[in-house]
Amino acid sequence: MRFASLLLVALLFAPAALAQDAADEPRERTRVLRAWSEPVKLEDGARTVYNHEVIFDYETGVTRQVVRDEDGALVADFPIQQIRPTPEEFGEAMEILMAQPSFQSLRATRPFEADGGFILAQEEGQACGPGSRCLQIDLLDATDRTQRVRYVVVDLVSRTVAYPNFNPARDGNRF
Repeated sequence: MRFASLLLVALLFAPAALAQDAADEPRERTRVLRAWSEPVKLEDGARTVYNHEVIFDYETGVTRQVVRDEDGALVADFPIQQIRPTPEEFGEAMEILMAQPSFQSLRATRPFEADGGFILAQEEGQACGPGSRCLQIDLLDATDRTQRVRYVVVDLVSRTVAYPNFNPARDGNRF
């Protein structure tokens, strides 16, 4: 257990160069995006607590809400629309983006800061169609954040830059 904790800490502080190596290895294929508990009153009048988790499955590309009672028994499991990315997912998207030499050289010539992280959901057959988890990232000039350097989209499922120069007005969400 102690070794696993030390390994986790080491991975959290690993340099970005190691992030690309890690992208090539098998990884956890689900992620809890949100979790909460809430008290409920059952039909028989008894009170209990239901524990909810919103989980994204990278294998299926489906977001699900799973509900368990306080003993861990499954109460419900159903698909839902994708929700806003977590800060961890935004960080992962930035690691994927910055592993690309073209974005490293762009940052060297025109320093930028990243903003956004909204989900892009497109039609079947497009890069961010069903089964993807695409984050829209606005790269803003580091000295004048009113100036856009580039607008990009990163898919966390395929771990690729889906759109290196995205036009949100023309190619936005299907919703």
